[in-house]
Amino acid sequence: MRVLQLHNHHSGLGGGAMEVLAHEAGLLGGAGHVVEQFTLPPAEQLGLSAVRAGAKAVWNVAAAREARAHIRAFRPDVVHVHTPFPLMSPSVFRAATAEGVPAVATIHSHRYSCVAGTCWRDERVCEDCVGTRLKLAGVRHRCYHDSVGASGALTLGLVAHRAVGTFHRHVARYLTLTGFARGLLVRDGFPADRITVKPNSVPDTGFRAEPRSDERRLVFVGRLVDVKGVATLLEAWRQVPPGMRLVIAGDGPLRPWSRSTRPATRPSTTSGGWARRRCSSSWPGRRPCSSRRSGTRAGCPWSPCAASRSARPWW
Repeated sequence: MRVLQLHNHHSGLGGGAMEVLAHEAGLLGGAGHVVEQFTLPPAEQLGLSAVRAGAKAVWNVAAAREARAHIRAFRPDVVHVHTPFPLMSPSVFRAATAEGVPAVATIHSHRYSCVAGTCWRDERVCEDCVGTRLKLAGVRHRCYHDSVGASGALTLGLVAHRAVGTFHRHVARYLTLTGFARGLLVRDGFPADRITVKPNSVPDTGFRAEPRSDERRLVFVGRLVDVKGVATLLEAWRQVPPGMRLVIAGDGPLRPWSRSTRPATRPSTTSGGWARRRCSSSWPGRRPCSSRRSGTRAGCPWSPCAASRSARPWW
């Protein structure tokens, strides 16, 4: 089988979706399939004006044209779209149909139903846009990058593609990471008979003996953004009795803040950069936990999968 993967990177810092993209390409290649990728860089790396970026978020004609060119040259049996947001846009699904190739979509976040992608606002669960046709609450609350313009553009893209049937007629199969994500899509009007639950996975590296250590460690692995619960973790760490060390492995807008907060929290807190393709196994000789704001609403994050592979508890 020939598979064309499509993906719009959302951050230059890496992330779980990029790990999944590479991991699945490796699995398919190892099984004898042929994989090619067409990706777009993060929006901030393209230097687009707000107007141009907004227009592309609604309907990216250039990306659809380039996707069709890749399909003609590669002749895939299936087009696998991982994340078309924000700039690739759902127009690439229609490009696949125009070339006679079925398209499937992996739902890495809740962005098909919520422009923030998290169903989380003002420190609480928010489903104001789930099940609504216009999804104006996301614009009113500036849910995407705290911007009315950016939120409006992304919302218009969702509304427009739903109205013209892109999501119902041009996507052969949706792959959600959890049953909760599947149920949310169904509540938002997506066709239940075309949604399959396929959790993330990591390679099985087998048992590996490690040196014993009495040090107890809790490791936070993830992007350092507010929705991941970094502030909550640091506040809670003040109440943890001595004898444990908190390691923050990640990068993002909150990294400078987390480092400046560390002395006021506890001296037993250290931080490092992004842990690419690593998790608890990055610290041999230790028995850390993996921690991030997770659960059914967070999808099936890649880092807890890696922690579980190393026999580490996570939450």
